[in-house]
Amino acid sequence: MTTAAASSDARFARDHNVQFYQDQSILLARLEGLVRDGLHAGHGLLILATSDKFASLRARFEEGAWSTAVDIGQLVLVDAEDVLRRVLKDGALDPTAFATVIATEVDRLLQRFGSLSAYGELVDLLWERGHREATLAVEKLWHDLMATRPMTLLCGYRLGGFAGEDERGFRLVCDAHSHVHASAPPPSAVGDHGRMLATIERRGLAIDHERERREMAEAALRRSEEFNRRIIDSSGDCIKVIGLDGSLQSMNEGGLRAMGVCDVATIVGRQYMDFWSGPARDQALQALDAARAGKVGRFQGSCPTMSGEPRWWDVLVTPMPDAQGHIDRLLAVSRDITSQHEQSQRLLQTEQRLAAALAAARVGTWSWDIVADHLVWDVSLRRVVGLTDDEPLPAGKDFAEWIHVDDRELTSTAIGDALAGRRPYEVEFRLRHSDGSWHWHHSRGKVTSVDGKPVAMIGACVDVTELRQAQDAIAATADQLQRSNTELEQFAYIASHDLQEPLRMVTQYLDLLERHLVGKIDAREQTYLQRALQGGSRMHALIGDLLQYSRLGRDSAVEMRDVDLGRVFAEVVDTLAPRIVQAGATVTHDALPTVRSDKVQLTQVLQNLVSNALTFRGQDATRVHVSAVDRGDAWVVSVRDNGIGIETRHHQRIFEVFQRLHSVQQYPGTGIGLSICKKVVERLGGRIWVESAIGHGATFHFSLPNAAIAESHATPSEVMTGGHQRRDETRSPSTRGIPDAAAADRQAPAVVRAEQP
Repeated sequence: MTTAAASSDARFARDHNVQFYQDQSILLARLEGLVRDGLHAGHGLLILATSDKFASLRARFEEGAWSTAVDIGQLVLVDAEDVLRRVLKDGALDPTAFATVIATEVDRLLQRFGSLSAYGELVDLLWERGHREATLAVEKLWHDLMATRPMTLLCGYRLGGFAGEDERGFRLVCDAHSHVHASAPPPSAVGDHGRMLATIERRGLAIDHERERREMAEAALRRSEEFNRRIIDSSGDCIKVIGLDGSLQSMNEGGLRAMGVCDVATIVGRQYMDFWSGPARDQALQALDAARAGKVGRFQGSCPTMSGEPRWWDVLVTPMPDAQGHIDRLLAVSRDITSQHEQSQRLLQTEQRLAAALAAARVGTWSWDIVADHLVWDVSLRRVVGLTDDEPLPAGKDFAEWIHVDDRELTSTAIGDALAGRRPYEVEFRLRHSDGSWHWHHSRGKVTSVDGKPVAMIGACVDVTELRQAQDAIAATADQLQRSNTELEQFAYIASHDLQEPLRMVTQYLDLLERHLVGKIDAREQTYLQRALQGGSRMHALIGDLLQYSRLGRDSAVEMRDVDLGRVFAEVVDTLAPRIVQAGATVTHDALPTVRSDKVQLTQVLQNLVSNALTFRGQDATRVHVSAVDRGDAWVVSVRDNGIGIETRHHQRIFEVFQRLHSVQQYPGTGIGLSICKKVVERLGGRIWVESAIGHGATFHFSLPNAAIAESHATPSEVMTGGHQRRDETRSPSTRGIPDAAAADRQAPAVVRAEQP
């Protein structure tokens, strides 16, 4: 009987065989098979045995075959007794001597024949002579020798060498080998019945030992296979075994889940190529062909699940050789990379859009390896300048030749400052394009340093030629417009100024004429004369407003300082007091802040807005209220009235010069007041607008930039009501009767601080 022991002990080589025998013919038969197989396969053969073994073994071979093998050196015979004398010193084994005698001969045969089969009788001799430790040491030396060399070894042990109670020794010898062979002798060869029983007993022990080891090995193999199966099934990858004909033989549980396969029987036997289509099919076929040729095939492609859901896979196909090294199957491992593929596609689309945007905006990126002085432009920048992908760029130090001579010093300074860390790199310069034309470029970059030394720069460059041309055109237009406005303002000033004197003369003579003709002309003539005087007065007011409007652009400087808006309100109400009394109006205000502005011009705006509210009043008692709200970046001042209101379609028109919505007979005025307000507010850095509807009054808003705002003052006030002053009784008892210092300083008896309307 022959069995293969599969010990988990890694000390023993795979082909370390032992033959237990009682009859020498059993050992000789196995040894004969070893020699014949070796001669047939072209292996080297090393027989380490006694002279009687040589003679018995030689008798089993044809003379020519044996002699030829010895003569050519394929079969080497070594006397075991002679070796034993050389390696055994005082009953102990000398490893060095063993290596000198045995290892040298083994290596020589391996060098000639590549592989080796050997028989060693040393262990049999040592065991029978009682050298148990030396025997096991020789087995160990054989094992170490075989661990690094392509060889097999057959050892022989006579069963009679094991005493009846020496079961431990028997097991030690079995454990020293990877394969154990035991055979019973024929009954005729044994004369003594007791020896026969002992032989059968030893054979039984060998068989039991082999069965135990085989069961342990099979159990370990099952556990290993189960463990490996669980690992494979738990994998999220789709793992398949494919036949050489391309048919699908098996798939792991993880693969079945990933592909949405409910029953593996529905896919077993199908051609693997049936799952692929389009460009991926050709790639899959190439991968299978590579694996069939013993190589590794790999590709990526789209393969839907059984439900039709699209999936993208990274596939690896490898050969699966059998025990003899022949490829009989293929292993395909597919990993679902759908999310990575989608992400890469989105990234690719983003890069394409970015490249298109850069190309459309004429923007490109660049990098400069300072150490190697190597300059790199991306495709976009090359396209902007007109270079092809293979046209060389100059080294960093020579790049100045591409820059306009007038801009080289500026550019060099910007680079030097950036490398020294003084300021970021940003500069505009003219760059020569491939067609020889000069273009303005705006370049920005960042320096990368290692250990405090600049090693690289990376940045972007945009062609701003059209922008520079547009800026130049705008600047020229602005200059021309400024000159035109200046000339127009000068003309308006001169015209209005020069018109005043003749107009004054006309009105004076008309006035004298009216006095001289009192009682001398009829009513009709008197009406004509009155209309002429009224026209002259209106013309005088119009010229005055026009002169004031023109002065805003000529010599009306803006003097910014802290201005108490409450004091400005008081002065406006004091100035307009006669009109307020005449209109029977009530003018109120909230707590007003201190703002950073021009006091004179701010007073002009507020006075014009309050005056308008008094002019365009309705049937109800006139009410005007001034308030201010902090919007964070600006104060918004509002003047609200309950007058006749303004149609929405006229909200912009009323701020234009000489634009009136009513006749002079209905509402007096020149049509310039709101234009003056708009111009002043814009000079102060704000804007003005109106919210109004017919019959619902109007609220004019204007903003003042919140550059330097003092604290808001909230103190009681008086209100002008139809010419009568009254103290605000809402003051708290603790402050009532205490003089208002601010009001006293302003000397504005008509106003003392905001009453809530």
